[in-house]
Amino acid sequence: MNHSGNKPVLRLALCLGLVLAMPAFAKETGALRQAADLMAAPYSDAKVLGRVAENTRVEILERRGAWLHINAASKKGWVKLHQVRAGEGPEKKIWAGPDGAEKRRPDRTLGLHGHRRHHRHPRALGRGA
Repeated sequence: MNHSGNKPVLRLALCLGLVLAMPAFAKETGALRQAADLMAAPYSDAKVLGRVAENTRVEILERRGAWLHINAASKKGWVKLHQVRAGEGPEKKIWAGPDGAEKRRPDRTLGLHGHRRHHRHPRALGRGA
């Protein structure tokens, strides 16, 4: 019996499986926006394992609701989602505008669904205030 007709289908299935699994292997990183308690579980009343300093770089291991399981300075634990800024490096809170005046930079945090949000004043969005 000749099974050579199944090879293209098997190759396609293997390639599709690898492509779909790739995001699971991608490391997501961030930094703490402020000093935060590292919790043993994703609950406000969980045991506090320690405190992590502001701007500490973290590896995001898992998301569960409004909590992130992180690895920070070789310590693993849970912090609230809003306490972590996605991406690399410390947050620049002040920047020079086109007129040279210093202005506050919009915050970039992770939303509840893991998407980056930009918080801007309603006037900047054309909605008046």
